[in-house]
Amino acid sequence: MKLPKKVYVGGVPYRIKYCKLMKNVDFDKKEERLLGATLFDSSQIRIYSNRNKEQIWKTLWHEVLHAMVYELKLWRHIKSGTYSEEYLLDGLSTLIQGVRWEN
Repeated sequence: MKLPKKVYVGGVPYRIKYCKLMKNVDFDKKEERLLGATLFDSSQIRIYSNRNKEQIWKTLWHEVLHAMVYELKLWRHIKSGTYSEEYLLDGLSTLIQGVRWEN
């Protein structure tokens, strides 16, 4: 399947940019080793693309889940809880990736 250029999350269109250099993924240019990043205010997702398609899709799902958490305002509950958003999203993106490819 072709990698998408846009994804709709709760009706909000997020533009997706695929970066060949890892240093171009971070919007703030502070972190040079990110595989993906989401900028909520401008509805953008960046993905490091110099990997195989399965790895790219897993990272894309991870970032889409960040957007879902943001659009649903779930981040407020996650930040006040005892579990990490990153841990939750890593687990969910792995599960979604498996369902996507296996079904």
